[in-house]
Amino acid sequence: MSFQEDIINPNIIRAWFPYILELNPEDDAEEDGANVDLDSQRKGKTVVLKTSTRQTIYLPVVGLVDPGILKPGDLVGVNKDSYLILDTLPSEYDSRVKAMEVDEKSTEDYNDIGDPRISGSYCVAYDTQGAFSEIRIHLKLAKEKSPCIIFIDEIDAIGTKRFDRDWLFVFKYSEVSGDREVQRTILELLNQLDGFSRDDMIKVIAAINRADILDPALMRSGRLDRKIEFPHPTEEARARILQMNVHPDVNFEELSRSTDDFNGAQLKAVCVEAGMLALRRDAIEVSSRFRLRRNQA
Repeated sequence: MSFQEDIINPNIIRAWFPYILELNPEDDAEEDGANVDLDSQRKGKTVVLKTSTRQTIYLPVVGLVDPGILKPGDLVGVNKDSYLILDTLPSEYDSRVKAMEVDEKSTEDYNDIGDPRISGSYCVAYDTQGAFSEIRIHLKLAKEKSPCIIFIDEIDAIGTKRFDRDWLFVFKYSEVSGDREVQRTILELLNQLDGFSRDDMIKVIAAINRADILDPALMRSGRLDRKIEFPHPTEEARARILQMNVHPDVNFEELSRSTDDFNGAQLKAVCVEAGMLALRRDAIEVSSRFRLRRNQA
């Protein structure tokens, strides 16, 4: 089987190769003799890749491909586990991969400062008493590392609407200390957002499934005042999502019409359930004829 046929392996991702960077050319001294370590010769090479999974990867070692044959614009296959370049691909192999032009390696990346995400549910579940201090520490670090982007995932865990004044007395003297700490956390987040100036070069992005339950103070002008909605996929988009998980001979148009208002996770769950159905029937696949017979029954 050729590499192009084996690219469907889930451990292989496609990437657009835009640039090779020389990190320390002066350190690449030539070695004499027969025993030459090829990896040591490649340590001065860093490949910048933009993958089909929307990742940007810096590879200090090129992998199985001679860096001399790579040129900007090539498509390559990358092992997802080791992130080594396995082979080059035809330029027309995947038109959805976009090019990214770079001039130099970034001075800071997320490996230097830790995970770039702040998870709201993590802040609450990991240490309820110190959740607000976690917010303060992360945003203080952002000012030190600016310019930077902060991504707060699951902000609904700490950013829901607060209690009104009628419930203030009950809330204040309640024994639900976790809820009280959540309120302190959102107050700290609001204070930190107000502390950013335009000159700080810090952008804050937050993700939530239900924007209607967010505290209005968070969406005030100057804070998180821009909303980008990602609606459920259209019929055409559902068909393309299903193509990633099922056999190419399946009628994707019929399946996409039958899964109206499904999101990507639900579409994948349908495919997983179809596989479980095949296992229960001691079969290797589930056809549309079985689904029709089941509906008639």
